Amino acid sequence: MKTCFVNPPKNRAEPHSNMRHVESSDTTVPPWRLLHLVTVTRDLGYKTSLIDSIAMNLSHEEALQRIPALKPDVSGLTAVAVTVKKATKVAQMAKEAGCR
Repeated sequence: MKTCFVNPPKNRAEPHSNMRHVESSDTTVPPWRLLHLVTVTRDLGYKTSLIDSIAMNLSHEEALQRIPALKPDVSGLTAVAVTVKKATKVAQMAKEAGCR
């Protein structure tokens, strides 16, 4: 089974956002939970990929293009408060493109 985990693009702040200072930060923190899932699934014998949109500086569209190219049987993504809107958009776009 092939799996693909996605760390969605960083959500840039809206002009009046309370989180403007966090969302516009250039600090990149590794997606530790996704890295853990990648390690576990690989240890279980799955062929696993990780698309870290933030570290790779990918847009929604660029991240989406990479998912079907990997032909995963299952894909999953992560989100925290400041990335939930972007994660939802990536999930919707992936579903429309036929990804599970």
